[in-house]
Amino acid sequence: MTVKWVSVKEACRLLDISESTLRRQIKQGIIRAEGEGRERRVAIEPGAEVTATMMPNELERLRKENEELREQVAWLKQKMDQRDEQMADASQRHDTIVMQLTRQLGDAQKALEYHKAPWWRRLRLSKGKEENKV
Repeated sequence: MTVKWVSVKEACRLLDISESTLRRQIKQGIIRAEGEGRERRVAIEPGAEVTATMMPNELERLRKENEELREQVAWLKQKMDQRDEQMADASQRHDTIVMQLTRQLGDAQKALEYHKAPWWRRLRLSKGKEENKV
């Protein structure tokens, strides 16, 4: 983040607040400043225009809300990781089932081809199997 150092009057103009409000916020530590009197410089950070006009209790409320949202995001990321693990497990089970069914389908096709063959060819096929066993 780039910090821009400006005079008190310039800071009042940029932040659209009165000089007394600016000095009060400097005293409360909401806005950072260095130097004294005419030599005082005020640090203006990107987005400071929004925060400078807010009251301290409003800033605190927004900080708490921001922290709650960060916790929710962390919880959602954790749940997403758990779902990814479950999906990976389910995918592995799915692949195993598909392989088993493919094997069963191949066996069923071979049995069907065997039973579709004429009886004399089946006899010859079964004798060939017996000879291969010996």
